[in-house]
Amino acid sequence: MKKLLILVLVVGAALFFWNKSQHASGPLDDLRHRLDAAEQSFQQAGRAAGATGVDTTASADSAMQEVEQVQRELHALETSASGAQKQEIESLLARADDLRHRMG
Repeated sequence: MKKLLILVLVVGAALFFWNKSQHASGPLDDLRHRLDAAEQSFQQAGRAAGATGVDTTASADSAMQEVEQVQRELHALETSASGAQKQEIESLLARADDLRHRMG
């Protein structure tokens, strides 16, 4: 019975650490999440303006400023990146440009 319990604990710990390593948060993950949040904030501002007629320009401007800040940080990371990181940065920059164009 003890051996089975130890085996279950070892397998559980291995799964936990494997899952944690697969979802390790780095600077690019943080910037991606910030872009997601800015896009979501902009969309919510648009829905609120359409549904209630409330002026949501401050929320939209805040989202636009966040996208611009993320772009600046991506350009700063781009100088020291290599290989796969550089491709991911370029992808995020393209997404940020697309968001800026949609935001007006």
